Amino acid sequence: FKLKGMSEQMDVDCARDFFPFCIVWSPIPGLSWLIPFVGHLGIVQSSGLIHDFAGPYYINVTTLLFELMDQMDRKYTGFGSVTKYHKIDSKKLTKLRRDLDPVSEMDAAIEEASSAYRNMMHNLILNNCHAHVARALNEVGYMGFTHWNTVTLILLMMFSSNFVSFPRFLKTWLPFLILLCIIVTAIVLTKI
Repeated sequence: FKLKGMSEQMDVDCARDFFPFCIVWSPIPGLSWLIPFVGHLGIVQSSGLIHDFAGPYYINVTTLLFELMDQMDRKYTGFGSVTKYHKIDSKKLTKLRRDLDPVSEMDAAIEEASSAYRNMMHNLILNNCHAHVARALNEVGYMGFTHWNTVTLILLMMFSSNFVSFPRFLKTWLPFLILLCIIVTAIVLTKI
Protein backbone atom coordinates (compact mmCIF):
# COMPACT_ATOMS: atom_id res chain seq x y z
CA PHE A 1 0.00 0.00 0.00
CA LYS A 2 1.47 3.32 -1.04
CA LEU A 3 -0.15 6.69 -0.86
CA LYS A 4 -0.30 8.72 -4.03
CA GLY A 5 2.73 11.00 -4.19
CA MET A 6 4.37 9.22 -1.26
CA SER A 7 6.35 6.57 -3.18
CA GLU A 8 9.41 8.76 -3.79
CA GLN A 9 9.26 10.17 -0.27
CA MET A 10 9.13 6.66 1.23
CA ASP A 11 12.27 5.42 -0.55
CA VAL A 12 15.43 5.01 1.50
CA ASP A 13 18.24 7.32 0.38
CA CYS A 14 21.44 6.21 2.11
CA ALA A 15 23.48 9.03 0.58
CA ARG A 16 21.23 11.56 2.36
CA ASP A 17 20.75 9.42 5.48
CA PHE A 18 17.03 9.40 4.76
CA PHE A 19 15.32 6.29 6.19
CA PRO A 20 11.54 6.80 6.10
CA PHE A 21 9.45 3.97 7.54
CA CYS A 22 12.49 2.07 8.86
CA ILE A 23 13.95 0.65 12.03
CA VAL A 24 17.45 2.12 12.33
CA TRP A 25 20.48 0.94 14.29
CA SER A 26 23.63 2.67 15.58
CA PRO A 27 26.55 1.16 17.49
CA ILE A 28 26.94 2.04 21.15
CA PRO A 29 30.61 2.88 21.79
CA GLY A 30 32.18 0.34 24.13
CA LEU A 31 29.24 -2.07 24.22
CA SER A 32 29.05 -2.64 20.45
CA TRP A 33 32.85 -2.95 20.32
CA LEU A 34 32.56 -6.01 22.56
CA ILE A 35 29.25 -7.39 21.19
CA PRO A 36 28.81 -5.94 17.69
CA PHE A 37 25.21 -7.08 17.19
CA VAL A 38 24.06 -5.16 20.27
CA GLY A 39 23.40 -1.48 19.64
CA HIS A 40 20.94 1.40 19.74
CA LEU A 41 17.59 1.28 17.90
CA GLY A 42 15.30 3.96 16.62
CA ILE A 43 12.18 3.92 14.50
CA VAL A 44 11.48 6.36 11.68
CA GLN A 45 8.22 7.93 10.62
CA SER A 46 7.22 8.19 6.97
CA SER A 47 8.49 11.80 6.98
CA GLY A 48 12.00 10.61 7.83
CA LEU A 49 11.97 11.73 11.49
CA ILE A 50 13.94 9.31 13.67
CA HIS A 51 12.48 8.62 17.13
CA ASP A 52 14.73 6.89 19.64
CA PHE A 53 14.55 6.40 23.40
CA ALA A 54 17.97 7.79 24.25
CA GLY A 55 17.81 8.18 28.01
CA PRO A 56 15.54 8.62 31.02
CA TYR A 57 12.43 10.60 30.08
CA TYR A 58 13.99 11.53 26.73
CA ILE A 59 13.00 10.68 23.17
CA ASN A 60 15.56 11.92 20.68
CA VAL A 61 13.73 13.13 17.57
CA THR A 62 15.76 14.26 14.59
CA THR A 63 13.94 17.36 13.48
CA LEU A 64 13.49 18.89 10.07
CA LEU A 65 14.28 22.29 11.61
CA PHE A 66 18.03 21.57 11.47
CA GLU A 67 17.77 20.62 7.82
CA LEU A 68 15.82 23.75 7.01
CA MET A 69 18.51 25.81 8.70
CA ASP A 70 21.25 23.87 6.80
CA GLN A 71 22.92 23.10 10.12
CA MET A 72 22.78 19.34 9.77
CA ASP A 73 23.20 17.20 6.66
CA ARG A 74 22.76 13.90 8.43
CA LYS A 75 20.16 12.34 10.65
CA TYR A 76 21.41 10.87 13.88
CA THR A 77 20.15 8.66 16.65
CA GLY A 78 21.12 9.39 20.24
CA PHE A 79 24.35 7.46 19.55
CA GLY A 80 25.33 8.92 16.21
CA SER A 81 24.84 8.09 12.57
CA VAL A 82 22.70 5.19 11.41
CA THR A 83 24.77 2.21 10.29
CA LYS A 84 22.00 -0.35 9.57
CA TYR A 85 18.33 -0.18 8.71
CA HIS A 86 15.34 -2.46 8.21
CA LYS A 87 12.65 -1.14 5.88
CA ILE A 88 9.16 -1.59 7.35
CA ASP A 89 6.78 -3.14 4.81
CA SER A 90 3.39 -1.44 5.20
CA LYS A 91 1.72 -4.58 3.81
CA LYS A 92 2.91 -6.43 6.92
CA LEU A 93 1.03 -4.20 9.39
CA THR A 94 -1.68 -6.62 10.51
CA LYS A 95 -3.29 -4.99 13.54
CA LEU A 96 -4.71 -1.77 12.14
CA ARG A 97 -7.25 -0.26 14.54
CA ARG A 98 -7.74 3.31 13.46
CA ASP A 99 -9.59 4.47 10.41
CA LEU A 100 -6.27 5.37 8.76
CA ASP A 101 -4.14 4.07 5.93
CA PRO A 102 -1.26 1.77 7.07
CA VAL A 103 1.40 4.50 6.76
CA SER A 104 -0.55 6.94 8.94
CA GLU A 105 -1.32 4.09 11.35
CA MET A 106 2.39 3.33 11.77
CA ASP A 107 3.23 7.03 12.18
CA ALA A 108 0.57 7.27 14.90
CA ALA A 109 1.94 4.16 16.65
CA ILE A 110 5.44 5.70 16.66
CA GLU A 111 4.05 8.93 18.13
CA GLU A 112 2.15 6.98 20.81
CA ALA A 113 5.22 4.95 21.76
CA SER A 114 7.32 8.11 21.95
CA SER A 115 4.70 9.88 24.03
CA ALA A 116 4.59 6.97 26.51
CA TYR A 117 8.37 6.62 26.75
CA ARG A 118 8.86 10.35 27.41
CA ASN A 119 7.44 9.54 30.84
CA MET A 120 9.60 6.50 31.57
CA MET A 121 12.92 5.75 33.17
CA HIS A 122 15.49 4.18 30.83
CA ASN A 123 17.66 1.21 31.75
CA LEU A 124 20.07 -0.80 29.66
CA ILE A 125 18.43 -4.22 30.04
CA LEU A 126 14.62 -3.97 30.13
CA ASN A 127 13.16 -0.53 29.46
CA ASN A 128 15.40 0.59 26.64
CA CYS A 129 15.41 1.74 23.02
CA HIS A 130 14.42 -1.75 21.87
CA ALA A 131 11.34 -1.68 24.12
CA HIS A 132 10.35 1.69 22.61
CA VAL A 133 10.58 0.33 19.05
CA ALA A 134 8.84 -2.91 20.12
CA ARG A 135 5.90 -0.95 21.51
CA ALA A 136 5.31 0.76 18.17
CA LEU A 137 5.63 -2.51 16.23
CA ASN A 138 3.34 -4.39 18.63
CA GLU A 139 0.74 -1.65 18.28
CA VAL A 140 0.40 -2.38 14.54
CA GLY A 141 1.15 -6.12 14.63
CA TYR A 142 4.17 -5.84 12.35
CA MET A 143 4.72 -9.10 10.42
CA GLY A 144 1.67 -10.59 12.16
CA PHE A 145 3.57 -10.56 15.46
CA THR A 146 2.59 -8.69 18.64
CA HIS A 147 5.35 -9.80 21.00
CA TRP A 148 8.31 -7.77 19.74
CA ASN A 149 11.03 -7.36 22.39
CA THR A 150 14.77 -6.79 22.71
CA VAL A 151 15.74 -10.30 21.58
CA THR A 152 13.40 -10.42 18.58
CA LEU A 153 14.55 -6.97 17.45
CA ILE A 154 18.24 -7.93 17.78
CA LEU A 155 17.51 -10.98 15.61
CA LEU A 156 15.57 -8.89 13.09
CA MET A 157 18.45 -6.43 12.78
CA MET A 158 21.03 -9.24 12.56
CA PHE A 159 19.28 -11.17 9.80
CA SER A 160 16.97 -8.74 8.02
CA SER A 161 18.73 -5.39 7.80
CA ASN A 162 21.04 -3.60 5.42
CA PHE A 163 24.19 -1.64 6.13
CA VAL A 164 24.00 1.97 4.98
CA SER A 165 27.46 1.80 3.34
CA PHE A 166 30.81 0.04 3.60
CA PRO A 167 32.26 2.78 5.86
CA ARG A 168 29.25 2.35 8.18
CA PHE A 169 29.85 -1.42 8.12
CA LEU A 170 33.40 -0.70 9.26
CA LYS A 171 32.11 1.67 11.95
CA THR A 172 30.13 -1.27 13.32
CA TRP A 173 32.65 -4.11 13.01
CA LEU A 174 36.17 -2.58 12.96
CA PRO A 175 36.43 -1.84 16.71
CA PHE A 176 35.41 -5.45 17.49
CA LEU A 177 37.90 -6.84 14.97
CA ILE A 178 40.70 -4.66 16.37
CA LEU A 179 39.94 -5.85 19.92
CA LEU A 180 39.79 -9.44 18.70
CA CYS A 181 43.19 -9.09 16.99
CA ILE A 182 44.70 -7.59 20.16
CA ILE A 183 43.34 -10.47 22.27
CA VAL A 184 44.49 -13.14 19.82
CA THR A 185 47.93 -11.50 19.53
CA ALA A 186 48.24 -11.31 23.32
CA ILE A 187 47.31 -14.99 23.66
CA VAL A 188 49.74 -16.05 20.96
CA LEU A 189 52.58 -13.94 22.40
CA THR A 190 52.07 -15.32 25.89
CA LYS A 191 52.41 -18.88 24.56
CA ILE A 192 55.74 -18.20 22.84
